[in-house]
Amino acid sequence: MKRISQLIATTARRSLKKAIPHAALLGALLALAPMAAAQDTAGARVDVPAQPASDGHYSLFESVDLAANIGTFGALQTEQVFEVGLEARLTSFDVLNSFSLRPIVGASLLDDGGNYWYVGARAEIDLDDEGEYSLGLSFAPGIYSPGGVDLGGPVEFRSGIDLNLEVFDGVTFGAGLFHLSNGGLYSRNQGSESILFTFATEL
Repeated sequence: MKRISQLIATTARRSLKKAIPHAALLGALLALAPMAAAQDTAGARVDVPAQPASDGHYSLFESVDLAANIGTFGALQTEQVFEVGLEARLTSFDVLNSFSLRPIVGASLLDDGGNYWYVGARAEIDLDDEGEYSLGLSFAPGIYSPGGVDLGGPVEFRSGIDLNLEVFDGVTFGAGLFHLSNGGLYSRNQGSESILFTFATEL
């Protein structure tokens, strides 16, 4: 446990030094997130929000979950590094009475000094009537600052799938597979996969 704490602290220090140049861009993305959510709501047939604000209008910050994850970056490659991350999952809304969609904002720090900051969306699908088991599908563009792994350029796209179990009211544990690549934006498009274990709780 002490080794993990030291590793997280060292990784955070190295990653934050490289993350400073991207802070302004991340702030701009965060500022655009509410407008993007409003556009999605207007462009699709959206039912009553799953957790509406007290005045009946959708609010991004009415209900927020915080997810912490830990695992391996480069899980399907020969060179693997330790990865930790945090993700804020904002208020969800139901789409077509089939699944809930929620904006997400997050960051991942790598043991080799790399880091990734992203803004995107997450779909959540209940797998049973009680809502104990759920499937998560996510997609998020963001900014990648390399440590020891060159993914081709700063703009990368993170997609993933995860399976989750609600162990207590508002508390879930999960495991998932995530892919990070630039989608062919640059001449080099190596891509990398992460296997992550997640703990999420309502704030």
